[in-house]
Amino acid sequence: MSIPTAADYRTMIESAPEAIIVYTPEKFLFVNRFAAERLGADPKSLIGHPIMEFVHPESLPAVVERIRQLTETGEGGPPLEVRFVSRNGEVMPAEIVSVPILFDRQKALLGLIRDIRKRAEMEQALREAQRRAGISETTIAVAHELNNVLTALVMNAELLAHDVPTDEIPEIASEILAASNRIAATVKRLRKMGEPKTVDYLGERKMLDLSAKPGLKVRKKGVRKKGK
Repeated sequence: MSIPTAADYRTMIESAPEAIIVYTPEKFLFVNRFAAERLGADPKSLIGHPIMEFVHPESLPAVVERIRQLTETGEGGPPLEVRFVSRNGEVMPAEIVSVPILFDRQKALLGLIRDIRKRAEMEQALREAQRRAGISETTIAVAHELNNVLTALVMNAELLAHDVPTDEIPEIASEILAASNRIAATVKRLRKMGEPKTVDYLGERKMLDLSAKPGLKVRKKGVRKKGK
């Protein structure tokens, strides 16, 4: 069995189904076909071309810092998430692992790039599902909270609509005012609500607890105070 030569290894790298590049801080020294396709160019046309032109502006600081670390330490680092931009403007979320090497007798970096678009799409879908779940929970919480307050308002209003001792009217009015203030407080909290750091659940149905005060007093129709 023959031992693979340098040419054999180069052929394998060129035809590998993963993006592989060799570069310096200034330019590409080698780009395999898979990487070139992702960048929307011919491999030969990329040789000598500035690598930073294909790095998304948001990823530039991280890439510059990683190259600095690699050149100073001479050791590879952990995977780095980078957004590349192809010549046709397509943005490709990727994960790159780079290690210092010698390429044609000069110091360079070998980069192994993995396309993580599918993973990014799945993560985005998960975030969207969590957002929708949060909206659903908040809707249930608001309905629960307002239903409690409306119950108090209706029952106390019914008391006022019927014969009720005059001396009890101030207390009933006070309870109606408290319920109204509670609705106003709930609306105020909803306006300020962004993404809560913590979530307090109410009951087995895991409803968000939007209440800020103890339960409202609900007087039963026909029940009077002692001594009345």
